Formats: sequence, C-alpha cells, structure tokens
Amino acid sequence: MSPNHTLMTEYKFQKLSEVEQAKVLEQKGVLIAERPDLFYHIHLYALNNFYVEVYHHAHFNVPVRINTFSDVAMLDPYLELVDIVA
Repeated sequence: MSPNHTLMTEYKFQKLSEVEQAKVLEQKGVLIAERPDLFYHIHLYALNNFYVEVYHHAHFNVPVRINTFSDVAMLDPYLELVDIVA
C-alpha cells in the first residue's frame, strides 16, 4: 500500500505500520497543537479529515502511542490551552 497516491483515511492510516504512519505524518500531517500530560507530551496533527495524537514519553521523548479520531469533541483538551484574551 502506497500512502502517497490515495487519500489517506483514518482506517487506512490505522492499518499502516508505525514506520509508515510516521512517514505519512511527516509528509502530509500538520502539527496543530501540543499539550502536556502526566507522563506524556502529546502532539496533535491534522491529516485530511481526521486527527492523530502522538504520545511521546515525557522523560525519554520517544513515541509510545498513536491515537486517531475524527470527533471534534476530542479536541476539547487542546482548546483549554488556547488563550483568547487579547
């Protein structure tokens, strides 16, 4: 499966290996937010019509989990970080 020639869907992304997922995020993903968590630094990417969270271990800075979603309600933890006071 070549991720470069077809529209990447959430389902197709989930079926890729971790190495292929990283390549797709590097080439086509847009980093839109970062947030800290207790043990992780979470990077949020937009990719076509879904989102990808990459959880990096806070101490070792290695990716340990990837989560995908398309429900915009899942963006709430990131909206708390936006400062709208100007």
